[in-house]
Amino acid sequence: MKRIERLTSRQLERNRETDKKYQRKKRLDNKGWKSQQNLEYRIKNKEKVEAQRIINYNINNGKIKRMPCESCNSILAQAHHDNYSKPLDVRWLCASHHKLFHLSVSVVELQI
Repeated sequence: MKRIERLTSRQLERNRETDKKYQRKKRLDNKGWKSQQNLEYRIKNKEKVEAQRIINYNINNGKIKRMPCESCNSILAQAHHDNYSKPLDVRWLCASHHKLFHLSVSVVELQI
């Protein structure tokens, strides 16, 4: 039997309240940390962020239609940019194939 299964509902509620207080304090103590990290990423990757913004804008306005994954035809596909200077030229990959694509590209780059 798992420990959580042995706790009473009162103990579970007390744990939730304690965790809630801890998370609230942690957020207040580290205020701005994530936004600073995001800002640094956006500055470092301007071209990438701009390409993502353009493709999302066009998807939301109906100018571009999401397509299924090129590998498995999953309807939950993500836009992958081979070249960020061509933001509307994307290939559609599901999360699994998108990750595999980046891993295979990384391996090829290491071998060169």
